[in-house]
Amino acid sequence: MRICAGIVLFNPDVERLKKNIEAIIWQVEKIYIIDNGSRNQHAIRKLVNSYGTVSLTINSDNLGIAKALNQMCSLAIEDNYQWILTLDQDSICSVGMLDIMKNYVNNKNIGIICPDIYYEGRKMREKKAKKKIEFVSACMTSASLTNLVAWKTVGGFCDDYFIDYVDNEFCMKLCLHHYKILRVNNCILNHQLGQAQQGKFLGIFKYSYSFHTPIRMYYITRNNLAFIRTYSKNLNIVKEYIKVIYILTKNLWVSKQKSVTLKYIFLGIKDYRNKNMGKCKIVY
Repeated sequence: MRICAGIVLFNPDVERLKKNIEAIIWQVEKIYIIDNGSRNQHAIRKLVNSYGTVSLTINSDNLGIAKALNQMCSLAIEDNYQWILTLDQDSICSVGMLDIMKNYVNNKNIGIICPDIYYEGRKMREKKAKKKIEFVSACMTSASLTNLVAWKTVGGFCDDYFIDYVDNEFCMKLCLHHYKILRVNNCILNHQLGQAQQGKFLGIFKYSYSFHTPIRMYYITRNNLAFIRTYSKNLNIVKEYIKVIYILTKNLWVSKQKSVTLKYIFLGIKDYRNKNMGKCKIVY
């Protein structure tokens, strides 16, 4: 099986991107980088040109993560790859991660092989012993090894989502097409979730939390609701709505821009109702 990797960029930290590339470049034949109109394209070009097996596609504007993922998958198929490891700019693969995943690529019923996730900035919790592998209902696209036949069969990622819930929607389509999602628990991905912060409860007890920018809360709100509407027959609706309320309440509570965040949440609800998808057209 021929395996490649792909990384989606938008104004990346170039030093972290370098670590990202160097963690995976020796594990795959080729890396496709799709840049969504970053401001630091000169630095990105300079970095990419220092590697022989990395190709760079630059979009003139931010077309969204879903579009970029579809672009890299199409390029990979044109070059006769069967599997692609999809990454974002903030994720660094552990040593030998892909070597372990490769053990499962011969199963045509598997749509995605994914790692376990360690979120940076959070304390490592003691976990109960897990099985070596588990079948799950959904996973992040970042550091997931995607079956390109399955990607093509289900129609790829949904461009309308732009960003957020892109992975959930794709995984749902895989499941509905009878593909399985396999998590390999001894593969670990170090991942940054939102913006990590430290806080104190009652001014005494320290805790870590992450929050999203107001514009991200727009996409989280709109796409979460759109996902529920589209796949209502396949979901526990009550559970999904409770989850939405929890996510919005939590992020609003920790946000330092509460009024702007609230505006974007309401705009997300409005655009969901009007079925306005794609890139957000209003900036507060």
